[in-house]
Amino acid sequence: MTTKLKPYPKYKDSGIEWLGDVPGGWLLSRIKDFGDIYNGATPSTSNIEFWGNGAIHWATPVDITKAKCDYLSKTAKKITGIGLNSCGATLLPKGSIIISCRAPIGSIAILAETMCSNQGCKILAVNSNKHNKYLFYSLLSVINIMQVYGSGTTFLEISSGNLGGISIMQPSVSEQTAIATYLDTQTAKIDQTISKSKQAIELLKEKRTALITAAVTGKIDVRECV
Repeated sequence: MTTKLKPYPKYKDSGIEWLGDVPGGWLLSRIKDFGDIYNGATPSTSNIEFWGNGAIHWATPVDITKAKCDYLSKTAKKITGIGLNSCGATLLPKGSIIISCRAPIGSIAILAETMCSNQGCKILAVNSNKHNKYLFYSLLSVINIMQVYGSGTTFLEISSGNLGGISIMQPSVSEQTAIATYLDTQTAKIDQTISKSKQAIELLKEKRTALITAAVTGKIDVRECV
């Protein structure tokens, strides 16, 4: 990652303890100012008309977690149009951002296809004058804040009100674009390094196992090494 980037020329106190000082020209905003938040729902699982041969992607927190990338393109289960109309789920366009609101709180992805979700998720339909990838990165930065706002006795869950009220910064759209582009490039480099490191670790594990096997089965003479 480059070390040549400079700070902004002027900063101001955000008034939010965990945000600290922020660039002077940026606005303090809230998640709900970036778009509308929609709750998910589940059609009756006993009615085959709601599920059989369904073509509508129906996302769950597990789908987001398993995606392991910035975009969610498929779901384990699909529902029918009748199923969608039978419950309180809303079909939202690609580019919207899906957030798991329980079990766990804070798995996040951008919809790569039109989708709805179950009640374990909320989908944020991003306003056309906001940059969805910038918002995606902003949401990643406040996962710990989302978890603080979780409540419940059986499992922790964050409400739409609490989620929408979390403070995030709103720079100009051009800055949002620049930040998103920069982070796309830099995080891709980091992910590539992580992938190579994992491969190297696996190779070292295989080498370790092979070494142990060779030594204990007499394939190599180690007597002069000890």
